[in-house]
Amino acid sequence: MTSKPYKLKLKKVSRKEQRMLEAVYSYLPDTGMREGFMEGLRQGIADEIGEAISLRLEAVTQGPFSEFIDRLPHHPIVAIVGLAPYSAKIVCEIDPVLAMLAVERLLGGQAKSLPEPRPLSETEQGVVQYLIAKLFLKIHGSCKGDERVHFRFERFALSPDEVTGVAKDDTPCALFAYRADIGRHAGFVRLIFPDPFVLKAMLEVEAPGETRVVERERLMGALERYSYVRATVWAEAGRTSVRPADLGQLEEGDVVMLEGGDLALSGGSLGRVVLRIGQGLGAGLDADVTLDKKRAHACIRGIHRGD
Repeated sequence: MTSKPYKLKLKKVSRKEQRMLEAVYSYLPDTGMREGFMEGLRQGIADEIGEAISLRLEAVTQGPFSEFIDRLPHHPIVAIVGLAPYSAKIVCEIDPVLAMLAVERLLGGQAKSLPEPRPLSETEQGVVQYLIAKLFLKIHGSCKGDERVHFRFERFALSPDEVTGVAKDDTPCALFAYRADIGRHAGFVRLIFPDPFVLKAMLEVEAPGETRVVERERLMGALERYSYVRATVWAEAGRTSVRPADLGQLEEGDVVMLEGGDLALSGGSLGRVVLRIGQGLGAGLDADVTLDKKRAHACIRGIHRGD
């Protein structure tokens, strides 16, 4: 029996694209505010229009900003959202049906059937803007006033041309499409995250001098779940390459210089280290280390036998 190999034709995802998605996915969980964000959103909708809302992520796609702009209808309802102090923006496309449903409820109507999609009047735009502002305020309060979720409504864009200035055409973006259910009615909300916004506001990296207390507490709480597991953790202070011929010529008292680096021992100037070989998976050397003002001195005591 003969077999014919099947070659998968999968779209390649670059490391940069993967990192962007990881940053967006981890943004709320890492800040520990996923529950607060959704609670504020649900409560804000319920308070203003008297109906509960459910959001479900339906699709995630990536591509240049121009590709998503081309998909917009002739009369979209797009909210440009900012987050101080960053200049980059988020683009939020709202289903016209959902927007008109919200307007009808806020103005006292019952909206027993879905309204026909059409451009919003200036009065209706003001009503939707009021709702968005109230939701952001409720979310900010539910997240205990954290500035990383203090989103602000910037303006409406009611045509594709008004959206093009938010980012350059070739800017990489991630699009998250959500299904939104309000009572018996359903629609969609699409969020477009341009790469500049993700890099500045969502990467899970603390800036120099910044301490994200909430995120650190969440991380420590997650690690405590595995406190019964023994694990070996080491930090790499430097790296050098020594050829076998050079290794055979090493003698007691020889010095290996490491360029750069900043080494400190908590609680004093004496400690013990394991000098790892290669990637640290094969072997290691036990050593005592002492620090003075200029150098770190390691005295090898023997072969590391493991923990």
